[in-house]
Amino acid sequence: MVGCSHLDLSAPADGDRVVTGVISTGGEESLPDNSEVWVRVLDFSRGESRPEVLGEQTIKNPGHLPVEFKIEFRAEDAALRQYVSIDARVSVGRQLRYYTASRQPLSPGMLGEPVTVRVVPASQL
Repeated sequence: MVGCSHLDLSAPADGDRVVTGVISTGGEESLPDNSEVWVRVLDFSRGESRPEVLGEQTIKNPGHLPVEFKIEFRAEDAALRQYVSIDARVSVGRQLRYYTASRQPLSPGMLGEPVTVRVVPASQL
């Protein structure tokens, strides 16, 4: 196959994952220019106080919510069934404006479709 040497035809490694979706308040929300959205995939298998960050994405100046994200990470099915979740934070001028109030589990079946991560106002802390 001449000309195809730039293609990676190898199968993805077991445990390689991608999650896509949107961070949302449930409606449209305008954000100022100094805003930032931080989305992480976390593994809580070591306990609530010591999650491991499996992957993350920072979106600077998204303009509005909902905002799309895509995170590549590595996790085995066993971990995905029990311990992996998505966490999101929205800050404006380094001040927390929105956050995920409770853990949003991520399972193997959710990886094929976009997920919606709900955030609530930080004033509800």
